[in-house]
Amino acid sequence: IFDVSYIDNLMTLGRETLYFSAWLSHLFFRGRTHNSYTSTFGNTWEGGLHAPSEAGALWYRWIPEDAIYMDENSLSERNRAAMVLNIKALINRYQKPLVIKNLYFSTRIKLICALFPDAKFIYIRRDLIYIAQSIYLSRMKNSKDPLFEWWSVKFPGYKSFLGRPLEEQVARQVFELEMMLKRDLDEVNPDRIMEVWYKDLDLDNFEAEFSAFIGAEKRELVNREKVVFNPGDKQNADNTILSRLEKELNLLYGTSVNLEINGCISDQISDRKRI
Repeated sequence: IFDVSYIDNLMTLGRETLYFSAWLSHLFFRGRTHNSYTSTFGNTWEGGLHAPSEAGALWYRWIPEDAIYMDENSLSERNRAAMVLNIKALINRYQKPLVIKNLYFSTRIKLICALFPDAKFIYIRRDLIYIAQSIYLSRMKNSKDPLFEWWSVKFPGYKSFLGRPLEEQVARQVFELEMMLKRDLDEVNPDRIMEVWYKDLDLDNFEAEFSAFIGAEKRELVNREKVVFNPGDKQNADNTILSRLEKELNLLYGTSVNLEINGCISDQISDRKRI
């Protein structure tokens, strides 16, 4: 839809020579749309080499894989310089905004601001109960021992919660990461933050605002009918699990939610924590 640069799966494969890999991607795909709008637990390989990538392996070139929280003082001067050089090279070469989506960047806000002072942040909010549901089900599916194997983004001190009831761990993960993100974004100029609610995403109403925020024009020759973009939330866990998650979120946020199980989940969870 928008004429921006992004890191695709081909560039992630060639991460040791990122600039060259970006050139190869542009040579092979020649500006064609990726038509990849789904992922499997963040993995987009089913969408092909041109599908957008979270590029975890790329960022591990400079950011330690076991890092939990990174601020402006967390990287060595060598890694700081290398990260800036590689990313700015892409931006300067193609003269387009570079859009990066990576969940772990939510714990890297201060580092990003230090390395890229002009960076902007698109903060996509979601009802907390659905975040908790997603993490809970993902952990059950992907962990051999869900009570002792963490899933996705960590927060400082997370190990002390391992072994506790899973709904307690998940609710704590949601709470701690939101508080951390809010604290760090509070130090960013509001003009550099765009907040969008996941359930409200709609291309027809979102395009103009997004285009103005990132400074990108619409791409030519894009068939809108082929753009599958249907965000939404639904209950995927059973009533017992949702009720337990609700209880733990209430304890942490100090607000009664009154979830309507098997019906419409109220907005009280999301409304109480708007930034």
